[in-house]
Amino acid sequence: MSGLLESAFDAYVDGDYDRAILHFQRVLQMNPRDKTAQKGLKQSQKMLKTKKDSVLGDEKEKIRQARKFLKNQKWLDAIDLATSVLQLNPNSREALEIHNEIAALARARMSNPKAQLGDDLVYQAMIHYLNKRYDDAIKLWREAATLRPEDFKILVYIERAEQTIKQTEKYDVLMLGRSRAKALFTSGNFAASEELWRKILTYLPDDAEARAWLEKVKNETGKVSKQSKIGDLYDKGLEYFNSGRYAESLEMWNGMLQVDPNNEVAKGYVDRIRQKQAAEKPVAPIAPPAASAPVPAVPPEPPAGTPALQQDSREEEARLKEEAQKHYMQGCLNYAEGNLDNALKEWREAIRIFPGHAPTLKMLNKISTGGQRP
Repeated sequence: MSGLLESAFDAYVDGDYDRAILHFQRVLQMNPRDKTAQKGLKQSQKMLKTKKDSVLGDEKEKIRQARKFLKNQKWLDAIDLATSVLQLNPNSREALEIHNEIAALARARMSNPKAQLGDDLVYQAMIHYLNKRYDDAIKLWREAATLRPEDFKILVYIERAEQTIKQTEKYDVLMLGRSRAKALFTSGNFAASEELWRKILTYLPDDAEARAWLEKVKNETGKVSKQSKIGDLYDKGLEYFNSGRYAESLEMWNGMLQVDPNNEVAKGYVDRIRQKQAAEKPVAPIAPPAASAPVPAVPPEPPAGTPALQQDSREEEARLKEEAQKHYMQGCLNYAEGNLDNALKEWREAIRIFPGHAPTLKMLNKISTGGQRP
């Protein structure tokens, strides 16, 4: 069941709400009282409806305007509107029809025996523009302009294509860059987040939000360095403990406590190692009793690395994994309810407890690579 829940949240993060709904419903078939699945299903259904309503209304208006431009032979305007529809709905029948109609009209003009000098270049460039090959379109329009220097329309086409290139880049940075930069920040990818905020400042040098986020990135980068050091010390400390190299393990756990004095995991291992070291200290010999009765033998402490100690470490690791899993599931529940901040707190706690917790790392990676915010 936990695998189905994880798949459901993966789909939700990817924006595939139909698949998320299907997985949540399967979980509820097995356990109708599962609160996480109930809330996840409700949130997925809400997000799906919002997405469909928004896309449908905007799409209809753009198609109507594109048809009007096509009728008035304003082909570039019609192409741009149809292209914007296809960005959100790649299977839009009406937008594809508009593109196909314009391509057919352009080819017909190119094959017209009465075409003007350079028409083949002009309309081939139009097809390139339709296919988002803006640089190729500009190149052909410039060639056509040398043949028909008096044709002002060709110069307008060139300027329009150059503006489209700039607007596309600027749109990606200013309209999409902020949400992407924030998502990268929350998932811990601070270098990529910093790069996007700096790009925003190239267009808006006085943008207060970008400058504030760059300061946050700077602060968090230092924290990540600290967390990375803790993770390395944890891995080595556990490895040494499992192999019975307690002195070296103790050094690693003490190193963790220097970085994070309140780390309960490190404190626990320090106490366990000190107890073992105290039990292994040699005891001064005691004179035998006067009676000749034999002294009962004391069973020796198991040597380092024996199955008993290995079993202890395996049990401890299993306990930490279980505790991290609880925080992971609570984070997923918060995420399904639309509370990203609390979700991230739970997931970060899961990583602190068990740095290699795969489901949590996977979820954070999903968000950082284009996943959806609630």
